[in-house]
Amino acid sequence: MTFTTKWFQTVEPAARKRRPSIFNASGLALGLLFSGQVLSQNLVTNPGFENGVSGWNTSGTTSAQIIESSGRSGNRLTHWSADSSYSVSTYQTISGLAPGTYRLSAYTIGGNTDEATLFASDCGNQNSQTAIPAAAWGNWTQVVLDNIQVTGSSCTIGIYTQNSDWTSHRRCQL
Repeated sequence: MTFTTKWFQTVEPAARKRRPSIFNASGLALGLLFSGQVLSQNLVTNPGFENGVSGWNTSGTTSAQIIESSGRSGNRLTHWSADSSYSVSTYQTISGLAPGTYRLSAYTIGGNTDEATLFASDCGNQNSQTAIPAAAWGNWTQVVLDNIQVTGSSCTIGIYTQNSDWTSHRRCQL
């Protein structure tokens, strides 16, 4: 039995250039089950907010969102805070997806909040979200939203926060 698989690896991360990598194998394969598609490349544009909100849309109380330095890794993070009541969504629609099951994650940190969620919507049959917990400064938490069912070719992912003391996010990945 001979099989060939092809994936893309990042050659120059800053330039987002990709080149295909080929893996060839031959021989006897027993008990192997291949299902779905494995992608190692992050599909989110500007996932760490290194370029401000480029690639992201914001709705609601947009003045509550600021881009700051000193992220968990890298040089930037997005931060929400306001002196008065607010609600804001920061999101992007990712196109060109193959139908299947996806996983969304982000590193978060923040104080008390009325509501903060990591969400995926308009991906197919149902919208998904998971709560973002409060955490003291320095205690970054990876929040994960598993089993996002994409039935078409696009999905909108994002972060929603309402009336938070403060909330910061970094490194979104789909």
